[in-house]
Amino acid sequence: MCSYFKNLEIVLGKIKSLKIQGASRIEKEARLALLKDLQKIEHSSEVKELKKELIGATLKLWSARPTEPAVRSIIFKFYNIIMQNKSKDTKQLSKQLIDFLQDVEKEKEEGMKKIGKEFVSLFDKEVVVFTHCHSHTVEFGIKELYNNGLLKYVINTETRPKFQGRITAENLVKAGIKVKHIVDSAAYSNMDKANVFVSGCDSILSTGGIVNKIGTTQISCIAEKFGIPHYVLTHINKFDPMSLYGVEPDLELRDPKEVWTFKNKNLEVVNYAFDLVPAYLIELFITDKGNFDPYCIGEYYLEHIKAYKFKEVFDIFNKK
Repeated sequence: MCSYFKNLEIVLGKIKSLKIQGASRIEKEARLALLKDLQKIEHSSEVKELKKELIGATLKLWSARPTEPAVRSIIFKFYNIIMQNKSKDTKQLSKQLIDFLQDVEKEKEEGMKKIGKEFVSLFDKEVVVFTHCHSHTVEFGIKELYNNGLLKYVINTETRPKFQGRITAENLVKAGIKVKHIVDSAAYSNMDKANVFVSGCDSILSTGGIVNKIGTTQISCIAEKFGIPHYVLTHINKFDPMSLYGVEPDLELRDPKEVWTFKNKNLEVVNYAFDLVPAYLIELFITDKGNFDPYCIGEYYLEHIKAYKFKEVFDIFNKK
């Protein structure tokens, strides 16, 4: 990677090694690294050279994790700014990109507040929330329920093999919230105690389904069996534009050593990281742009991307 983007290079390494994880955190850390690098650029090069390096850096970011459309959503808009900029001044281009990245953070903060408000409005009495893995957005929504006197306690899974559920449990108990922490395979035995199953998502698909941490689908199936709704709390930028072009989500397989280090020629350890939750299992999307039936969210997204050259970016970033 070009010397322009040293901070981004460090963050990319942490994303790939899971030192940085969770869709919201990955998007934020990548965006902030890109922002820092842009703020340090010495404006002695030609605009053409800078654009080339910018596209090279975003290509690296594009492929860092296959199930992170929040990052890709930033890249789509970032690329459009680069291509639409006609100035020969690198300072002008850098400023435009910096302003965009800073505005994203403000929009996310406002969006999080809207999601929390919408989530709280769905309940008029105390509830028990069941959740899986760790999502900053879900965590915020649960805390808003608690702050409004609408939460009895939370049931959450440990979320093997990396135990991201422990992050959720630790953060919630620090906020004074009661948590019942269970192993993943105890979901069925505890679902009847919950009023709602809440998850985040790594990506929203044009079908209305989602990609999320492995185990989400089976827990959603259990919730459906008990007549418990599955709400997805997410920002709309988790929508995966690639799904509009018929691209199937890449359900990442991770290092088997995360599951078990035992080796034997007759043993194959398969570490599935994500699974796909179909739309029919999802009751409602609660987003920064309002609440959506899963079968309507793709239509909303299509209506609001007309200003961006998504197909052009798709072709560039998906060349074999």
